[in-house]
Amino acid sequence: MARSERLNWRELVGWRKLCIRLFPHDVDKAEILAKLSSKVKKEMKFQADTQKIGKIREEKVSNALQSLKEKGEIKSFFQTEKLDHADLMEGVDFVFRYIDGPYEKFCNFSVTGQKWVKQHEKDHPEIPVIDVYLKETKESIERKILKLLDRSKKVC
Repeated sequence: MARSERLNWRELVGWRKLCIRLFPHDVDKAEILAKLSSKVKKEMKFQADTQKIGKIREEKVSNALQSLKEKGEIKSFFQTEKLDHADLMEGVDFVFRYIDGPYEKFCNFSVTGQKWVKQHEKDHPEIPVIDVYLKETKESIERKILKLLDRSKKVC
């Protein structure tokens, strides 16, 4: 059977149908993400204070990661975009890269307040979470990240 017969090109009128036929899983993820992000955007308007607190936490973690990078503990890091697939669907806020022997490895994690740790672990059990207090020092956050790094090295 020829490829054109398997796909039945006559039924595929537009690009959308073609994409759905060729990449159904990716299209489903994109549609779910679009619906979810619009819903979250609406909710964010009513949670302005919570969003500000979350941003402060993420800035503290970003500063701690930068410090660890300068000390040579990690090689690099990046923060995921708000309302993207990694943030909404997988619960990942940060990814850092480190060297373990001859291997280059990556570690994903999320940042939240102590009140939300249990909920995050329930929603995303495979993603480690770090709870950050608003008055927490950079050194304390660095210790938490290094503990996460040690756990990551033991698991892999």
